[in-house]
Amino acid sequence: MNQKGANRRRAKKAKKPRVSVRKLKTAVKQDPRNANLGTDRGRAMIGSSVRTHGAGRSLLLDKNGVAIAGNKSAESMLAEGITEVIVVETDGSQAVAVQRIDLELDGEDGKARALAYGDNRTAEVDLDWDIDALLSAIDAEDSHVSELWNDREIDYLREMNMIKDGEDFNESLADGLIAKPRFTLTCETGSVDAVRILLEKMVSDIPGTVFREGYQV
Repeated sequence: MNQKGANRRRAKKAKKPRVSVRKLKTAVKQDPRNANLGTDRGRAMIGSSVRTHGAGRSLLLDKNGVAIAGNKSAESMLAEGITEVIVVETDGSQAVAVQRIDLELDGEDGKARALAYGDNRTAEVDLDWDIDALLSAIDAEDSHVSELWNDREIDYLREMNMIKDGEDFNESLADGLIAKPRFTLTCETGSVDAVRILLEKMVSDIPGTVFREGYQV
């Protein structure tokens, strides 16, 4: 039986979900192995969104309450004074939707639309891969990680990790991986280190920026 059929069978057998209100501080535990280090700007944007619009999308927890997704959001919610979390227990056979009854996507106040833009933008800005953690998982032949990057991308991650450690960069690996540039940075000396310093002043992470923002060196 394919996965779609299995999901349908699970949905038919699913019991009415248990819903409870718990203390956010104790109900949601941070993932100590979270491969997204986050960025200062991303945290500021999430905090501003929570402060302005309240809680948006839901968090995703494992059976022990450890955050699979939403680590940074949970931190920001606590920091902005949200103390409770509604926990919906499910086995994945049914979708869980958070409905904000105070928002209308095409409302005149524009709050829901602003939240939609903010949700996508913060996910982009707050992404800062822990390359050491990714490469460790890939080297350990963790297929859950390696299947998300092709061989060329993995080689590029290794090169970016070497830059971080002060080694030389193989520019040929970047060809075809970097998104269409929004602008080009040049350096008269041709020094990658000099350009790296410039990038580090603008963003917190070179690899994340290369893939996310499309800088071309």
